[in-house]
Amino acid sequence: MRKSVLTLFVLLLLAALFAHPARLCAQGVTSSALGGVVTDASGQPVVGAEISAVDTSSGTRYTGVTRAGGRWDIPNVRTGGPFRITASANGQSKTRSGIFTTLMQTAEVNLQLSAGAAPTETTVTTTEGATTERVVVSGTAVEDLYSSDRTGTSTYVDRKEINNLPTITRSLNDYIRLTPQISTLARQGASAAGQNNRSNNIQVDGATISDAFGLATTGGGTGAPTESAEPISLDAIDQFRVNIAPFDVRESNFAGASINAITRSGSNTFHGSVYGVGRNEDLVGEGSRIRMPVAAFHDYTWGARLDGPVFKDVLFFFVSYEQKRALIPIIGDTSKFVLTGPNSVGDIISITNSTYHFDPGGSGQESTIIEDNKFLMKFDWNVLPGHHASITYNHVEGTNQFGLFRGTTFDLKSRQYSKPIEFDSMTLQIFDTWNSNFSTESRVVFNNTSAERVPNGIFPSVVVHETYGDVRFGSEQFSQENFLNQEQIEATINATYTLGNHEFLLGTQNEFLAFENKFLRDFFGAFDFRATGSGATAFTATQNYQRGAPSNYSVTIPTVPGTIPITEVRLFDFSGYLQDKWKIRPNLVLTAGIRIDTHVYPDDPFFNPQFAADFPGRSTADIEGDVIYSPRIGFNWDVFDNKKTQVRGGTGIFGTRTLGVLYTNQYGGTGVDFKRVTQNFGGTGQPALTPGFFKGDPRNPPPPIGGGTAVVPEIDINDKDFETPSNWRSSLALDQKLPFWNLIATVEGLYTKTLKAVTEKNINLGNFVRTRTEDGRPVFGGLNRDKSFGSVILLDNTNSGYSYNLTGQIERPDPGDGWYGKFAYTFGRAYDVNSTSSSQASSNFGFNPVAGNPNLDVLSISDFELRHRFLGVLTYTHAFWKGWDTTIGAVYEGASGHPYSVLYNGDANGDGLFSNDLIYVPTGPNDPIGALFRAPTGSTQTNAQNFAAYNDYIDHNEFLRKHRGGIAPRNGGRDPWINRLDLSFRQRIPVKWVWAELTADILNFTNLLDDNWGQIKRFSTFATPQPVTLNSTTQFYTYTGTGAKAIVQSDQDLDSRWKVQLGIRISF
Repeated sequence: MRKSVLTLFVLLLLAALFAHPARLCAQGVTSSALGGVVTDASGQPVVGAEISAVDTSSGTRYTGVTRAGGRWDIPNVRTGGPFRITASANGQSKTRSGIFTTLMQTAEVNLQLSAGAAPTETTVTTTEGATTERVVVSGTAVEDLYSSDRTGTSTYVDRKEINNLPTITRSLNDYIRLTPQISTLARQGASAAGQNNRSNNIQVDGATISDAFGLATTGGGTGAPTESAEPISLDAIDQFRVNIAPFDVRESNFAGASINAITRSGSNTFHGSVYGVGRNEDLVGEGSRIRMPVAAFHDYTWGARLDGPVFKDVLFFFVSYEQKRALIPIIGDTSKFVLTGPNSVGDIISITNSTYHFDPGGSGQESTIIEDNKFLMKFDWNVLPGHHASITYNHVEGTNQFGLFRGTTFDLKSRQYSKPIEFDSMTLQIFDTWNSNFSTESRVVFNNTSAERVPNGIFPSVVVHETYGDVRFGSEQFSQENFLNQEQIEATINATYTLGNHEFLLGTQNEFLAFENKFLRDFFGAFDFRATGSGATAFTATQNYQRGAPSNYSVTIPTVPGTIPITEVRLFDFSGYLQDKWKIRPNLVLTAGIRIDTHVYPDDPFFNPQFAADFPGRSTADIEGDVIYSPRIGFNWDVFDNKKTQVRGGTGIFGTRTLGVLYTNQYGGTGVDFKRVTQNFGGTGQPALTPGFFKGDPRNPPPPIGGGTAVVPEIDINDKDFETPSNWRSSLALDQKLPFWNLIATVEGLYTKTLKAVTEKNINLGNFVRTRTEDGRPVFGGLNRDKSFGSVILLDNTNSGYSYNLTGQIERPDPGDGWYGKFAYTFGRAYDVNSTSSSQASSNFGFNPVAGNPNLDVLSISDFELRHRFLGVLTYTHAFWKGWDTTIGAVYEGASGHPYSVLYNGDANGDGLFSNDLIYVPTGPNDPIGALFRAPTGSTQTNAQNFAAYNDYIDHNEFLRKHRGGIAPRNGGRDPWINRLDLSFRQRIPVKWVWAELTADILNFTNLLDDNWGQIKRFSTFATPQPVTLNSTTQFYTYTGTGAKAIVQSDQDLDSRWKVQLGIRISF
């Protein structure tokens, strides 16, 4: 890694920034703002009044002066409070206290220099021309909903909601779902507005902690880099905001949602908490398709936090630590597998131990071990009035296990791999208010993430294809040599100048990324064993395994013997932006700005001369940067200037970073630094089965017989005009306060049009050969027209794609009676040509369902479409005795199932790929394709009966029934509806100067009432059921029924059962 170059860039940038301190005045992305109007007794604006704002919890002081129109603004204040605000002029002063601020919003506080108090406020003291009013603020929901800074689609989550709503995973995911336009029940995680969850951007105290490389689909389901652990402890978070359409030019690097969190801060009073939560097999239900008791397991989390002053009114600290230890059983229906006797799973295990001297694992219950530790420390420093700084250090280390499944296959323990991760993030923020018109916000971030796949056992990858199913063990083929290190340095400075009713923002955000990636599939070798021969020469798959006679073999060999190629890549993002926030009238605010992002790739991939000769005009060594222009405009109109009727919205362009794993495919896909070798045995023109060929030695894979077949290299390149993905997004909303029950109704529309999205093409696809007569699809001559190479995957852009969401919502902010509620319904559609949910170029191309030519951009339903979603949130807090607060919280989600595509198991279009061809749906029993159906080998079915079974399946599938006589479209099917109700109970118990809290969270409560409720059913684990097999040699079809019925898949079994987690907390 070229750390010295990165360091030099940052030092030069910082020198330039701090040498010319800009001056500005607005709330930042990690802070809040205060503002308002000062008037005299007659209601006339007062110019030149002095403003003093004090955060009474920390003694932090801010000052300002009213300008024309009596307007005053104080930017970059601490989020929270309570604040005491005083206006002084002409010997009179007015003070209001109990003012709270929320993240990224301006709290409006109007002050009238008069002895009389406003009708709705209580005067507590009056002395010689000075009036002090105390305003008790029980919450900030109404203020946040009607803030003039709120333009686009967003959701604010404060500490109260984090405390009161149910969670078992202690994940951001459990609170991100409070945004109506976000689906968290989908297979991929938190998908916002129909966009890929990997395109979310997560920030903590301004530090971007999203996975810039793009491998993680978990990490709370949000796209965080910490796939083996949550990226931060919930106890460290003070509040966060989910923005889907923020028209502030400071927000970028997302196509889905911007999740912006800030951590707690210390104050002049010491506070602390110790807590623990846990569950085991006695707190999990039995209701699922498999209906088997959960094996012994545990999931325990404990933690502590402490905050307070280092020096009163000057320096404060906050520190938190959390630890999780879990043993989660792997559940699956293994009833079809033979566990004892000849050719059984037990026989395979015995052979591996005795013949190859390796323990592959047993046939009993297996589990996943999860361990993670989180530590966060933060210091806040009041340097001078109007000048404060903070530094945050976040450390996460964890281990999770993956790769072991039971159900469709029978995996042994050795196939499982651990994935230890270590994540460190350091953020320095400096907020300076230079005078009443100018202020600055500066931020420097350093992140480092290391992740590695560690096999449970060092052994070649082995699959024994027995008649009852596949038995898999040994080092998983993609995890034999797999390591990733990411470094990220970010420097940001924002400057705002206030002039009259305008706030001008000038800023720059610059990011320096460096990746170190090692990925060699099949490095220890991958072997498949199948049944062969007949009669006296017949051998079962298990017997061939014992003889060491594989049917297939593959291995990756570095070009330089004894080396392991490692890809090292850097990416620089330079951004600048300019914005004007214009308060046209007291009740109308217009925000307009432009952002320019420049992406630079300073390193060139290897040059492959043969590829350059065979594909003129293209080179593996060429990779170009790009520039994105993002103009945006937003508005907020309080129609009657009474915070009852609000219209808001905007439009603009949003650019996201290109995930590192996509563009670095070119660096690792030049065909220069390693090659894959494959060997097939027993077929026509192939070597005969060779007993003893497999020796079980991972360090010395056997040389292929006769040199084998060198797999011609796959080439991955970027189109020379490729641009970083971007969208044009617009929103329009109406918020209306209703005349009863303190309700606020919202109607909101959100539209996203693709400007530049990712698509993959194989520019080496074989030539067109013929048209398939039974369904009219084109057939090509394999995956590689140029036989010197395999697939040549081109990373390209498409402008095809769009999504929209229509949301209706009723919300009741808590007015002080303890009740809070929200109910929302969202209807959405999302279309794209490739949902790019994989990390490999070949997979994004090869697993994208197609009806014919795989290189055509065909617009169809996205993997991430949110069709229907109902959201209900309810909390109630009541003190039955003084200090004994009882809180009940509930979250309901009802959502359409995941979209799915029905495919052939086989290669229908001749592109050399076997899991991407959409199925043809016959017109009925008399369709000519019926003549091409054959019953399974050994079956008592006739060919006609097999075709009849296929037609019966179609008749019972609403999606396929609609498409008789054609090819069923991509993602046209829909898994069954999902219902989920989660409950939480909190009981506070005061004990002298501390208090205890007992907690119980119940997830999937309806399943507790009835085993058949609350289940997640799918037609296929990967949303691609394949009920018909196409034999590539005979061109005959066979209906197998695979994926014909929606069932609880093994990976969703635990999520389809009720779960209870109990906890206790001691706080002071």
